[in-house]
Amino acid sequence: MSKRESTPDSLPARLQWCLLHLYILGICGVLLGAFYVQFGLGDSPCTLCLLQRICMILAALGPTWIIATATRTPVRPLENLSRGFGISIVASVLGLAIATRQILMHIAPDDPGFGIPVFGYHLYTWAFIIFWVILLISGTTLLFSRFLAPAPKIRLGRCSKATLALFGSIIFANAVVVFFTH
Repeated sequence: MSKRESTPDSLPARLQWCLLHLYILGICGVLLGAFYVQFGLGDSPCTLCLLQRICMILAALGPTWIIATATRTPVRPLENLSRGFGISIVASVLGLAIATRQILMHIAPDDPGFGIPVFGYHLYTWAFIIFWVILLISGTTLLFSRFLAPAPKIRLGRCSKATLALFGSIIFANAVVVFFTH
């Protein structure tokens, strides 16, 4: 192993473990923001908005899968990292296509757009931006995957369990919203 290569328990790998949690929590924050717009501001989502939420959930399933499989034996950290971020990339491309379609539906000069703007942009525009950010993060992580793979046989601590529980509850809440409000 050369001096430039890092071991699975190196500082970059530990940083990646923290970033996986931040990735999931970031998407949870976006989905909670969508709930605030829906229930707090009374702006019901359209079908395309719900599909974009599903794509965000699928994009967060990649890092969730990486965290969940880090406890298995035998572990292949590089393979798990690649598969997890591959899931995120596929979900983000699909979400990007849906958001682009919705943007193009409202591209006419006098079209006010759909829904309440947040910080000057509609939620589908924010989704477009977020999916691009997810693609950039996922692609960059894959480029440096040799250095960023989490250490094998990690035990899930309280932070990991809390992150996964929050994400699971948001998935459940979205399922309830889809089936009982539409």
